[in-house]
Amino acid sequence: MEGGHVSVIAVHSADSKILLTFSEKLNGLGKSIDGGETWKKIDEDFGGVVIYYVAFGKTDPNTVYALTQENKIFKSINAGDTWIKIK
Repeated sequence: MEGGHVSVIAVHSADSKILLTFSEKLNGLGKSIDGGETWKKIDEDFGGVVIYYVAFGKTDPNTVYALTQENKIFKSINAGDTWIKIK
């Protein structure tokens, strides 16, 4: 993520090679499955706002929650690959 601001980064609780980040360089949310060596942009715009918080679930680490700057909450049940707005 060199050369751009990162607002948040989260580490999968069962597999530390899986990371999610919201970054300026990716112009949105990105996912790494190799400990941050490479990143893939997640195809979700979250309404064009910044993600301030991302957390992997305790009991099911493939469930992820994201909170936006406008207090909207999104949920993923596949470790961040797809998202739905829940609030």
